[in-house]
Amino acid sequence: MYALSAFKTYDIRGVWQSEIDAQFGRIMGYALGLHLIEKYGAPKILISSDVREANMILIDEFLKGIKTAGITQVTVIGKDEKIPQYTYGVCSTPMAYYAAIDRFDCACLFTASHNPSEYVGAKIVDNKCLSIKSTELRALFEGQAQTEIADTGLPEIIPYTDTKITELLAGIQEKFKTLQKIPKITIDYSHGAASHFEQEFLREILGENAVHIFTNPDGSFPAHDTDTSRFANYKPLIAEIQKNGSDFGFIFDGDADRFGMVTPDGTVVTGDILLAIIGRELLTDGTAERLGSTTVFQEVFCGRIVGDTVKKYGGNLRMTRVGRESFVREVIEANGLLAGEVSTHLLFKEYGTIEMPLAGLYYLLKALEKYSNASEMVAEFNTYARGQVIQFITDKKDEAIEALKTKYSTYEQITIDGIRIEAPEWWFCVRKSGTEPMLKVAIEGKDRTTYDALLNELRVFFAEQGATEKI
Repeated sequence: MYALSAFKTYDIRGVWQSEIDAQFGRIMGYALGLHLIEKYGAPKILISSDVREANMILIDEFLKGIKTAGITQVTVIGKDEKIPQYTYGVCSTPMAYYAAIDRFDCACLFTASHNPSEYVGAKIVDNKCLSIKSTELRALFEGQAQTEIADTGLPEIIPYTDTKITELLAGIQEKFKTLQKIPKITIDYSHGAASHFEQEFLREILGENAVHIFTNPDGSFPAHDTDTSRFANYKPLIAEIQKNGSDFGFIFDGDADRFGMVTPDGTVVTGDILLAIIGRELLTDGTAERLGSTTVFQEVFCGRIVGDTVKKYGGNLRMTRVGRESFVREVIEANGLLAGEVSTHLLFKEYGTIEMPLAGLYYLLKALEKYSNASEMVAEFNTYARGQVIQFITDKKDEAIEALKTKYSTYEQITIDGIRIEAPEWWFCVRKSGTEPMLKVAIEGKDRTTYDALLNELRVFFAEQGATEKI
């Protein structure tokens, strides 16, 4: 069975066999195929897959729908004889995005990102890697949901052979070659999609300076969940770097469009700190001048260190909504140099305004050359008291936000996305999840005492609103 709840705010995503099933795949393929034929005549379509085993069934049925609609061939990226169990290969979201830009009319990325193993999903984008809106996809789907869609077999599967990815990796490799030193790093692939292109690249470029863990693709994610915004998922990486003496740890999420960093003392480096560090590099190493932009975007959950850093180094800061698909068009239209979220979706203008964790790692290593170690570098930017994003379960999301507006009416309020309350010594932001009955809360204080007091105050508030904190 399937459920229309799979059409989330930003993409298609749901639990396999309860929200998304084989029938869902065939209907979606057929409906999208008809739409693309009407729009392009003979559309060029790219297919990619993360490591979830259910993808094979889902993609099979999707392609049967595509074929019945009248599309006779598609290109698949990431096929590799070394991983024959993945009939549609393994490819990270950034590599699929980059391959698609200006080469394909539509790319269909079968991934549920950082969600647990029981989820499947798809990101469907145009030739600029801008998502076809979920509302539009749902309308196409519902228009064909009652159609009896024949099984006419699969379209011709063409392996991706364009040199674009090879050229991309060669360009990033040249950047790495300019580094004066490469410290010892442990890289956690989370058994996810980075285990293909990214792992091969990093093994070659880092050599003996890197330790690689959880390297085999495995859609059950046996090592840990792959959400890089949840600190618990860093525990195996922290243990490994403390054991082997690495200077820091680097982690990919499930589809490798997000990354994280951790220092040997167990400090998880949040996405806004990474945005500040990398933003400084881009604003000072000639990249901003070369690309003709000094504008850095942060979402409303990012801490004040981003603005402090961007302004210090001559950049222009803009605040935007949380959620990649919420702000990517805005970033492109404003010619943004860099954009980022606390969850570490970092979009680089240099690479078509998409995520590129390999470039992120390069810029972190470049920044590190100014310090004796990673902990020293992070400490310079980790000047405010922060914690991970806190989640409160509630069906009354709007009511809670309105109550916050009233309670904190004497403070500055920013309502770009949910509500962000600003005070001289602290700020917090509360926004609605686009996929769950949940409010997400980010808090920052000038010091730990201020942070803890505000956290306790908000916990009491949400309890009074009938919300339950998700641990």
